[in-house]
Amino acid sequence: MSAQYSECGGIFTGMISAKNGHEILDAVGHEFQTALIDSVDQARIDLGDFQDFRPAWFPTFTQRFISSFIHERVWAELGRRIDASPESTIIDDEPVREIGWMNSFKLRVKRHRAGDVIAAFPTEGAKRWYEPTLPLDGLEVTHLAVGYKWMDGRIGPAVVSYRESLDSRALWAVTLEREVERPATIRVEDVYETSMPELDLSGLVDSDEETGTDQL
Repeated sequence: MSAQYSECGGIFTGMISAKNGHEILDAVGHEFQTALIDSVDQARIDLGDFQDFRPAWFPTFTQRFISSFIHERVWAELGRRIDASPESTIIDDEPVREIGWMNSFKLRVKRHRAGDVIAAFPTEGAKRWYEPTLPLDGLEVTHLAVGYKWMDGRIGPAVVSYRESLDSRALWAVTLEREVERPATIRVEDVYETSMPELDLSGLVDSDEETGTDQL
């Protein structure tokens, strides 16, 4: 995929489709893509450092605890990297953690399991968040899940995905990694799990999501 990064401050109705991952990723831009990749990479390092610091502790940790630790590190690193950008608006007011980007996107940090499944407390607010919204004054705001792939018990590459319901799989997802030989170049790969069945995840709770309170 060839990247053409947008400098606009918003996406107007009809300009691009939220269902086109290539167009959305181009609009999100290189600055955020780089920040997300670096945040996931640093979280991977931090998890390793924690394990090296107290290796005897890790066998006693629940997957919920490990997921929460990773979520905290990705969120903190991503916020640190984009906080100074005029394109960003960061909401960190428990239970809501959300990033506004370029007046065109709202983003939440998520762990993506096989099939790019994410999970959250199925409150009405959480369910509504992923549903398409009507444009305001002609300006569309697209809601995206950003974070990392969880692959066989390890942190995989950074990922961006779009869905129109909390309890369905992504309509599209892309992974982002740096080229090994050219670190300044971002490698983008489409992820389409077309063989995955539709799943009802309404009762599933993930520990990387804010707890228990309805989200707006």
